[in-house]
Amino acid sequence: MICDRDEFLRLVCDELNVSPLDVMGEKRDERTTRARHLVMWALHTCCKASKTQIGAAMGRNHATVLYALRAVDNAIETPYGGEVKKIVKLIKAKGEALV
Repeated sequence: MICDRDEFLRLVCDELNVSPLDVMGEKRDERTTRARHLVMWALHTCCKASKTQIGAAMGRNHATVLYALRAVDNAIETPYGGEVKKIVKLIKAKGEALV
């Protein structure tokens, strides 16, 4: 993996006001799950990490990562994905700064 998971974890957690420990843990409420999905999406999009690498970094399997990537991509395409779109812009800006 080219960049640091913790950078994106902090960024997403700060924006969504969730605990990094919850995101890395087993908590499954909507906000925490959205944050976890966004961190996975960031690692895939900005760091060019494989699904297996992301799964290992996040304590999940590659199928969970695939689901997360699709969930974020779908949210970006909906008119109700405003919060996700805002965070995606921040992630992309951070990714460009890291590379």
